[in-house]
Amino acid sequence: MLFYCLRRGVKLWWFCQKGYGSIKKFYFLPPCEMRKLYTYLVDVVSIRLDSSEQLSYLVNQRTGELLPLTFTYALERRLDSQSSTIKNIMHSLANLYELAFENDFSLDSYLIGEKEYDSEAFETFVQRLFVFLMSRDRSPIVVGAVTAKIQIGTFNNYWGNIIDYIFFWLNKTFRRLKSKYGEERVRSLTHKMASLQDRFDQYTPRISQPQTLRLLNKQDLLKLFDMFRPDSSAFREESVQWRNWAIFLTLLDSGMRKGELLNLRMSDLPQPGSTGIKIVRRPDSPDDPRINRPRVKSSGRIVVLNRRTITAIHEYITTFRPDFAGSPFIFLNDDCIGPLSINALNEIFNKVSRISGIKVSSHVLRHTRHYYRLRKLDEEYGYEKAKELVRVEGGWSAKSGIPYTYKRQYLIDMQNETAPLFLDAIMVEANGQ
Repeated sequence: MLFYCLRRGVKLWWFCQKGYGSIKKFYFLPPCEMRKLYTYLVDVVSIRLDSSEQLSYLVNQRTGELLPLTFTYALERRLDSQSSTIKNIMHSLANLYELAFENDFSLDSYLIGEKEYDSEAFETFVQRLFVFLMSRDRSPIVVGAVTAKIQIGTFNNYWGNIIDYIFFWLNKTFRRLKSKYGEERVRSLTHKMASLQDRFDQYTPRISQPQTLRLLNKQDLLKLFDMFRPDSSAFREESVQWRNWAIFLTLLDSGMRKGELLNLRMSDLPQPGSTGIKIVRRPDSPDDPRINRPRVKSSGRIVVLNRRTITAIHEYITTFRPDFAGSPFIFLNDDCIGPLSINALNEIFNKVSRISGIKVSSHVLRHTRHYYRLRKLDEEYGYEKAKELVRVEGGWSAKSGIPYTYKRQYLIDMQNETAPLFLDAIMVEANGQ
């Protein structure tokens, strides 16, 4: 493990030291050599791909040229981001370069200062980028660019990544150009850049429609308990039954995300005398063989589990999870030879949904747990304290509006429950008179 980290660190240091110029030397290599180099670069960034997947937006597919700024940005972000985050960023930047190629806009020349910064040209480009993302309807040049109109949530994600990328380079460039243009000129450019950032913010759509929650009621939960119990016929193998039972209880009891569940390791289990399981955000590890690696979205925390949940996990580990599995992860695949994958976990809930007729997923269990938890805490401590407790337990940031979404749903449910009683109360009083 130490050798792996040192080797990766040396590679990152070498490319960061060489920077833009060294990557530019690789332009127009023969296709076979370009493919070898491309494979090596993906290895440097340490992004896990499946056999058919390519991060082609690191390479201009028309010319075979590397996109040096994109790659350098990926390197810098990779130091504090997970593999899946970098892949998401690269998908976003594919759209940026798709539009730049389509409009013959020298984006890289502006970003690194080879061309004089033109605020009007950039603003026009921003307007075209907005239209491009919101109404895409043709085959892209850059693999990974959107091919059809996307939802507002996806748009905001792409838009945010693109903003970060553009201003990451403009800030670096303006600092470097102080000696060339002088302090006054750079101050003027910086002011124009701030105006451009304001224009970016103006184009960011707001999601006005409130988020709707899919929650499970008491009858649904009782039916799912019967479906997941180890003596249920939904799953044949006894080891699979106990694993799925432990997974179901863990998700419902803790409200953790599926990425957090699939990243749980044996070392994260509650210590003797404790009922808290650790959720830890770790860098991508070489001992995780999964192509699509699950990720821990937020910072680490400790989640307190019910004794029944701990007992189910303990029974699965001691009786059905073999010591020779050679995997540090708690929940293994059906063959007990490696960690459970995201697709396999989704299939468990898809199967239960088909059999029970209840549309359930790990995320529905998460919402259900935190919704009822907020209701209970709100009754005991008031909304402000309840919101903060649920935010910490769920691993949301201080800016997250999810706890408010639960509160709003709670108020809607209360209204639906109590509104019909109003007329009954009036009628009773009227009859009494």
